[in-house]
Amino acid sequence: MKHYKLFAAALCLAHALCLAHALCLVLWFSACDDTLKVEDNPNITRVFLVGDALKGWNDYDGSPLARPMLRTGDTVFSFRGNLTTGFLKISCDEIPDWDGYWYLPPKDTVLNTGREQPVTFSVKGDGGEDGPKWEITLAAQYAVTLDKAAGTIKCEMVGDFRPEGTSDVFYKMWFVICDPAPLSLEMEQAGDNWIISRQPLRANDYVKFYGESLPRTDWNAPYSLKWFCPLSNGAPLPKPADNIGAKVFKYGADNAFAWSNPSAAFFMITLSPRDGTVTFDQVP
Repeated sequence: MKHYKLFAAALCLAHALCLAHALCLVLWFSACDDTLKVEDNPNITRVFLVGDALKGWNDYDGSPLARPMLRTGDTVFSFRGNLTTGFLKISCDEIPDWDGYWYLPPKDTVLNTGREQPVTFSVKGDGGEDGPKWEITLAAQYAVTLDKAAGTIKCEMVGDFRPEGTSDVFYKMWFVICDPAPLSLEMEQAGDNWIISRQPLRANDYVKFYGESLPRTDWNAPYSLKWFCPLSNGAPLPKPADNIGAKVFKYGADNAFAWSNPSAAFFMITLSPRDGTVTFDQVP
């Protein structure tokens, strides 16, 4: 009987060790898994859109330049507003962190299809520049809905892109020619507008606007969000026949978007920060 009890105890110990080993393997594989089911992560209470389809990628300190989505249900988050051509990812930390938690597509995917699409949950960051991203292919107003319980995201177009003016105060405004270093030309203030009455541009010049007090002389520093950019990179300046009404811009993004001039000419340029518009009128 004594030997039987010892044998039974040994079997129980071996069984416990096997269970512990199996549990360790499960935990180890889970820790290595970079894509977990969204419904297995119920504690996510805040999510943010990040990307150049909205405001850009990096804030002044290098952290994600994030725009919060509203929590509109127990497991649902929503965004409604302008998106431009470009890419998006979704941070889901209390404070957005490149190495934190992210909602991502399984692979690079066009988002603005109007259909529900699956999302994955990354516990090891956003995947970097080569990581999966959602793409917006047309500048417009969109309604974006994320349901973390269902593991889906949906992006529906709800209207045309609307001019987004700003109440920011500017003491200087610079018309920047990318040549390839920034060439900053001071603009003249006229009420709420900023103008250049006659500016020569060469064919294939890339241009944008900069609202800091000091001119931009280097692309990398100082950091600023006071850029006025087109809705898509390389968008052409309007031809004379197109100058019926103003062209809208994106403000508050620190990115590489710029307008492209198709042919050499002189232009009268008017930037209206409050109205969210810019015009390039060809002049003799």
